[in-house]
Amino acid sequence: MVKENKVKKLLLFSLFLLSFNGHALTIQWFGTTCLAITYKKQTILLDPFFNRPSLLQILSPFSYQPNPQVVDQWLITLPKESKLEAILTSHSHYDHILDAPYLLEKTQAHFYGSKTAIHIIHSPQINSERLHRIDYKKRFTRGDFKITPFAGEHPPHIFNYIWANGKRDKPLKKPAPLYQYKMGKVYNFLIETPEGTVLFHPSAYPSKQITDVLKHKKIDILVLGIANRRSSLELIENVVKPSKAQFLITGHHDDLFEKMKLTKKAQQIPLLLSSDYDEWSEALSKEVPSLKSLELTYSEKFKLPK
Repeated sequence: MVKENKVKKLLLFSLFLLSFNGHALTIQWFGTTCLAITYKKQTILLDPFFNRPSLLQILSPFSYQPNPQVVDQWLITLPKESKLEAILTSHSHYDHILDAPYLLEKTQAHFYGSKTAIHIIHSPQINSERLHRIDYKKRFTRGDFKITPFAGEHPPHIFNYIWANGKRDKPLKKPAPLYQYKMGKVYNFLIETPEGTVLFHPSAYPSKQITDVLKHKKIDILVLGIANRRSSLELIENVVKPSKAQFLITGHHDDLFEKMKLTKKAQQIPLLLSSDYDEWSEALSKEVPSLKSLELTYSEKFKLPK
């Protein structure tokens, strides 16, 4: 009888641990600012970009057709039995939205973005009821995720010029040349769950709206793009320090013209020249030594400690 009770207690404890781990907030980085956040087997995907066109293909006037198999091989790395609930895009340049149409055709996920973004992902195979236009500061809920969009600012690419700037007023017929993926509105996202809060700040330029948010919100994980920043100190002083985040995931520092490959070490990821990652890391270590900066490999899972 005593032995039977011990077995029951052990079984109950094991079930408790499984439940405990199943509710952990899990994050995966897929290069650039493509990020998956999973909680209670619900996943939201931000800035879906798995296919990597070459620089020549980006500059080409000819249409580019993404390869669905590339997307599928990375999707299988998501937590088992998780369901893709939503796709969010910070803006609609090709490197933040390219693979969204295929994902929306493959799954029943809902899409959230600007009017331009909705025109870009438009497809007869996607039910328009799953496409949601979002506005600054207007929170929406999907599953256990509470998401608030805030205004962002896109850095210039070169000589104060933003490539593919502007918006679209009609659907994009695909496949299409990549320069037709116009930027549209730019967003940062505050993503809240019962287990933790993520600030998704893919732009390397601070925004006034986010500065105000950070005065009142506790951030557990900050996801921060660093490409084409004005200065590391500006970004650290205006976003990193005010966030008081426990963990930082840097994005948009890898070479987006290189095909993604599974690696064992983050140091093996090819870097984007304009990210100046070494300078960024040195400034971060000096200014915020207590911050845990996560150097993730492609698709590596990070679970937020409870």
